[in-house]
Amino acid sequence: MRLSEIGFLELVDLNEGVFLGPVGKSDLLVDEKTGEIKAIISKKNKGFFPWQQRDRELFIPWQDIIKIGKEMVIFKLKQKPYR
Repeated sequence: MRLSEIGFLELVDLNEGVFLGPVGKSDLLVDEKTGEIKAIISKKNKGFFPWQQRDRELFIPWQDIIKIGKEMVIFKLKQKPYR
């Protein structure tokens, strides 16, 4: 699968049972020496009202990704997710 194809896939958090938006709105953490993808870093708003919302980074280690399918990327975090 190409990186351009992954960008349109929906991120799904198996722990919370929620959609986090497309992978394309996230950042990839890549090892500069090996080129290996280490993690997906997704932004998540917290709060209903605009003054309550603030971006938090959801750090998704590559080893916590369970499945990359045709429509979504499913992951289950093993550690505390937010930075």
